[in-house]
Amino acid sequence: MLRIAASLALIIISSLSNPIAAQTGEKSAEDSFWLWTFLGRLHPMIVHFPIVLLIVAVLLELLAWKKKSTQYIPAIRILIITGALSSIVTVIFGLLLARSGDYGGGLLALHQWTGIVTMILALLTWFAYSRFSRSLQKTLLCITVAGVVFGGHYGASLTHGEDY
Repeated sequence: MLRIAASLALIIISSLSNPIAAQTGEKSAEDSFWLWTFLGRLHPMIVHFPIVLLIVAVLLELLAWKKKSTQYIPAIRILIITGALSSIVTVIFGLLLARSGDYGGGLLALHQWTGIVTMILALLTWFAYSRFSRSLQKTLLCITVAGVVFGGHYGASLTHGEDY
């Protein structure tokens, strides 16, 4: 399942990110197919779903560490799987929103690439939770949540202004 999700994410991102990298800022919303514009505008709404899932996973890891218990690990895995899969959708919708021409500049590029890297980290975290040591799992989860924080900061700056 992880291989399918990772392959799907890479195919979609590579097909969508190429036109974005060549974007000159002259593209307008009228140039886009209406469905892509609609889905892109859903990005600010759906982006919060994987954010919350991954943050709750970290909080459960802290609780498991404090209680010295492994009872939370199945729930943590479900949160990470769901967060990783929904991050793929979030990145796709974000790339569609970037194509609308409503956003531009260096801040968009920072937010875009931070989001893509965070999605990849979420997928790697999912993989780690199925195969590797607990220390690697926790480390990747913390790095992924740090990516969420940085990507979220740049997204908030895009939406609310750079002084937000």
